[in-house]
Amino acid sequence: MAVAQKVPVAPIGLACAMAVAFVLRRVRVAWVMSAAMLAFLVGTLLLTTAPVGQTYWINTFLSIIIMPLAMNWSYPAGSVILSNGVPRESQGIAASLISTMVNYSISLGLGVAGSIERYVEEDQGPLVAWRAGLWFGVALDVVGLVISGIFVWQTRAKVRGSLGMR
Repeated sequence: MAVAQKVPVAPIGLACAMAVAFVLRRVRVAWVMSAAMLAFLVGTLLLTTAPVGQTYWINTFLSIIIMPLAMNWSYPAGSVILSNGVPRESQGIAASLISTMVNYSISLGLGVAGSIERYVEEDQGPLVAWRAGLWFGVALDVVGLVISGIFVWQTRAKVRGSLGMR
């Protein structure tokens, strides 16, 4: 049953991965990154706030529908942002840096969340511990959304400046 519940991730992830190429041509990359960060936040919040006895089809299924967009849009957007910030001959290294940072971030985030869960579980039980780990994820999502919002603001300021607007 657990595997069947995760089946939507593959087709939705494939659709999102194919759509990002289309979206990046039409939407500023900072907006794409912000959309991905917002999807991470909404997906994590849905899991974090799901009541214990709730059916799969409400919070959990919606989270499974939203999260592939976040995962498949943040990586290409991050690669473009970093590649645009370095000289052409260093863009391959920049893309490799994004891949490394994504893997380090996953490892560190899971390690800290696991530590939070372990120490909270000793005092308050497994459900509270699980939610504490998820709330840490929400905090990281908010940080990502704020940082991507700064990129949107900077991009907007550059565009307005190049158009001669105040």
